[in-house]
Amino acid sequence: MPLEATDYVDIITGSPDGRIQLVITDSGITTDPDERLRLLVEKVKTYVTYIRSDSFKEEHPGKGIDDCDIVVMTRIRPTESMSSIQVPGISVTFKEFDPEAERAKKSKEPVKETQKELKPSSLLFMASVKNDLDLMKEAVEKGAQINQPNPTGQFPIEYAVYFGNSEMLEYLFASGAKFPDKTFGGKVLWVSAHAKGYTKVKEILVRQGYEPGFGDKLSAILIRFKTFMQKKNNRKK
Repeated sequence: MPLEATDYVDIITGSPDGRIQLVITDSGITTDPDERLRLLVEKVKTYVTYIRSDSFKEEHPGKGIDDCDIVVMTRIRPTESMSSIQVPGISVTFKEFDPEAERAKKSKEPVKETQKELKPSSLLFMASVKNDLDLMKEAVEKGAQINQPNPTGQFPIEYAVYFGNSEMLEYLFASGAKFPDKTFGGKVLWVSAHAKGYTKVKEILVRQGYEPGFGDKLSAILIRFKTFMQKKNNRKK
């Protein structure tokens, strides 16, 4: 998920020395310096809340806040204010990345050619977040692959569902979007939409063939409660 998904932990990985790296992805969708800083602060709060949670202890036995690092992968150079963010006990570092250049290296193709190929995909994800139908149509017309994930493994329909952009979601399905395997036939998407109260999004997912059960509704209630408690804890700090 992008920087804009402030209540979501993007990526968790390990380092050779046994430390746990929690990665934040800033894909360049938001460019206003003040708004980027605000989003990053909220995102870091979510990460710290997770590290201090019982869920973290269960998933990473024997590990604590002193064993964690937060790495911000960003396509746009971080501002001075962003770089100055500090979290007691946790190292926060920034790494600039260019997915087009990385793919070009792996495929041994010139960067310019790769950028031409991937630019429509970047527009597609941006449209999914910003709820911009014209931009989405432009991306599809230019050849954006609707069922292709971005460098961090997310799909356009995941972004549309997460941000409640029903018009974008409907257009994506009409253009050939499929449920990614990792969503278990749409289950993960429906639960997310139900937890956030996105009625129109849920209706679209049902029309596409997903049939929610009682367990799905219960999962959504638990997610909603967990999100509420995280926000409550953040306000106390």
